[in-house]
Formats: sequence, structure tokens, C-alpha cells
Amino acid sequence: MTPPEEKIDWRAEAFLQDDPDRAVLAALVAPPKQADTLARTLGLRNYGAFHFVDTIVTRTSAADLLAWQARDDVLLIEPIADDMGRRVTDLLTELYRVVLYHHLGSFHPAVLNLSIGVPREWLNQGLTADRVVHRALQTVSTDVGIPVVMSAGNDGPAPGLINPWALAPGVFIVGATDEDGTRLWERSSRFASGGAAGRRFFVAHGENTVGALASDDTKTPEQLAAEQIVDLAAIVGADNVARYSVRSGTSFAAAKLSRAICLVHQAVKLLQARASTNTGIGQATLEPFVRAYIDSGFDRGHPVFANRLADERRHFGPPTYPLTVERKQQYWALLVSNAIDLPIRYTPLVVERLLRKAARPVPGCDADTAGAGFVSWEAVAETLRALRMSDLIALFGDPDDTRNDAWRQTLAEAGDPLLFDPEDIGNVNEYCQNCDLVLGLPLSGPKPR
Repeated sequence: MTPPEEKIDWRAEAFLQDDPDRAVLAALVAPPKQADTLARTLGLRNYGAFHFVDTIVTRTSAADLLAWQARDDVLLIEPIADDMGRRVTDLLTELYRVVLYHHLGSFHPAVLNLSIGVPREWLNQGLTADRVVHRALQTVSTDVGIPVVMSAGNDGPAPGLINPWALAPGVFIVGATDEDGTRLWERSSRFASGGAAGRRFFVAHGENTVGALASDDTKTPEQLAAEQIVDLAAIVGADNVARYSVRSGTSFAAAKLSRAICLVHQAVKLLQARASTNTGIGQATLEPFVRAYIDSGFDRGHPVFANRLADERRHFGPPTYPLTVERKQQYWALLVSNAIDLPIRYTPLVVERLLRKAARPVPGCDADTAGAGFVSWEAVAETLRALRMSDLIALFGDPDDTRNDAWRQTLAEAGDPLLFDPEDIGNVNEYCQNCDLVLGLPLSGPKPR
């Protein structure tokens, strides 16, 4: 039997007991839909409510927090260090905004990229509201169904220093490697022995990556040296060197993985279009891929984001793909007419399954240092090109369900055709490279680590 969760982390409780009179910022979790009721019951006048996780944030005495442990209407108490207060509340605010955008239909982010985390000096102190942040991230990932991609942190090579906010159930955790995935970046955070079990942990290119430089940023000596290593001028052109930089970190690896997920999103949407009576023969207009970023620090005016900001009027909009009568008929004949019960939907689980098929081992690394392996854009595209109709079971269904055995035999007799034509993945690749959309949710707190 699992013991009940402590209302206050033991480390935080020691902090409160050290000075009961001190004023402390804290997050309080109420029973479902009772956040405001709890605030009124406690007599709080100044508080912030985050209804999507039934949480209020307020400042009160340590003695009050210790006493409230006995209350049945207080489920969790998370003291927050003053240095972490703005970071926590800003993150919760923007996660709430993602949920609202999705529910309202304004934007449907297909992936949420997060590089914000807990600075090393606050790791394992019990004062960073980890459990409340986990609830919020799990709501976005599990309840809303948006894959959440987070950087592992830049606190390696010592093990056990993974960004604790990334440990929320269902989150995709990303470490960093060199460009080819043959070597783990030395500062990439990694798990202690056995810690990666059951987690969505991958690595991607994060060492010496080329990216847009915000207009108010100044290049560091380290970045200038890295430009010489990769020959930045040859990549972006001598006239553009001032607008780009070369940097390393798991934040950049997470961004690359988030972009590669576009390929998965569009491929799944294309499959859905084949089966739908709402799509006519000739071409199908699909839902655009929107990458949402929180605390990204990117420069909205940079040319690389021209016509790609989802919240501006001038953007590329939804993609269209050729849709032939042969493909629609094939889909009907092999799936629909055989009464195959497969939920062809874009979900975090489907993304995980596809990424695991695309990942390859990093030499000399185990699951605790490099997770399921190195994932690149090219590997995801090649995996999609190689998929056959029978792979739908492993991606969207239960591979152990014996009811699918007869369908496997039917597919084998039909030659188990490729799921996509080469031009399908070529079109998806072109859209994702050049036209996918970005939704930046700026925070006024610290820049990503």
C-alpha cells in the first residue's frame, strides 16, 4: 500500500520550523474546484488562484503553514523560496494560458517547449514548488494532450541533477549531445542509477547549435570561439553572422526535439485526413503545427520568425497536402472495411512511440545518461518513410491484442504496403522546415538556464 503523500516536504518543514514567525510565500492545493473557497475560509485577502490545478499562492507566516497541515481542505502545502517565487508563478500563469487557449480554440499547440527550470543552488531544497508544477505540467500533457518537452538541465556530469520540474509524469526530458549524437555533452544533466526508468528521456543535438540571436544580446567570448569551430559564416552567410550565435545547452536540444515532433504531428493529421469524409479528393488542409514556448527569450522581430508567429495576422497558416483517391480507397479497404479499432489520434503516447523507433544509442551511454537514445530530424523523417500499415498497431493500438492477428494476416497478403508515399513525407518535411508556426508566451522572470 502506497503511504499518503506528505502535505509538506520534510525539507520545507524543517525550514518553516526554523523560524515560525517568518513570512513565507507558499502554494496551497485545495480540493477540486475549491481554490477560492479555501482562500476565503483561511481569511486570505491577497492571493493568486490557478484554478486549472486548484491552487492558490499567498504569503503568510511559517506558523500558519505548519498549522494548516491539520486541515482536511488543504491537500498540499509548498513553501517557495523568495528567489523562486516569480519563476514559479510566471510558469503557472503561462501554463494556465496554454490550457485556456486550447479550450477556447484560439490556438492548439501541438507541442509545448520549456527550458525554464530550477537553478542548481535550489536543487533538493524543497522550496521550489515541484509538486504543484508537476500537477500543472501533467494537466497540460495528460488531460489536454499536448506533448511537453523540457530540457534536462546543464548541471552534469555529476549524476542526479536533472531539472526537478521535468520529472512531472509524461514530460519528454531532453539531454544534449554533439551534432551527430555520438557523444554526450559534458554538462548535460543525467539521472542517478535507475532514475530514468519509466520516463520519456531522450537526447538531441545541443552542443554548438546555431540559432537566432536576440537583438539585445551580446555574444560571449565562449560563443565567439564556438563560431569559429562550426564556421558560422559558412552556415548563415557573412552578412548574417551578427544575427545568429552558436551556443550549447539542453535548452537547444529540447528545441530541436520539439521541432522534429512537427513531422509526427503532420503525419498523424494526414492519416486522419485519409479516413475523414470531410476531406475531398485532390488536397487536404490540415491543422497547422504550433510550437508553444514559455520563457524562451526569442526575438519576435528576428527574420527567422517572419510569417511564423501564430498570434500575428501574417503567418503561413494551415498546410495543404495532395490527397489521392487511391490513398483514400486503400485506407478504407484495409482499415475501415476490416473494422479495425485503432484510435488514430495525435497524443503524447504516439509521439513517444514514434521517437523510440527513431532513436539510436549514444556510444558509451546507458539509459540514465542518454535515455532512449539520440533523436534527430532526419531519423524521424526516415522512420516515417519506412512505416508500413502493420506499424499502425504498434503506434496507435495494443501490440499484444490478439484481435489484431487476423488483420496482420490480411495486411501480409496485401504486401503490407508503406503507410506513406515518399512525396507525402517530402511534403511534410518541407512544411515543418519552412512554415510551422511559433507561439511565444513571454515571461518577465529570469531567462532560461
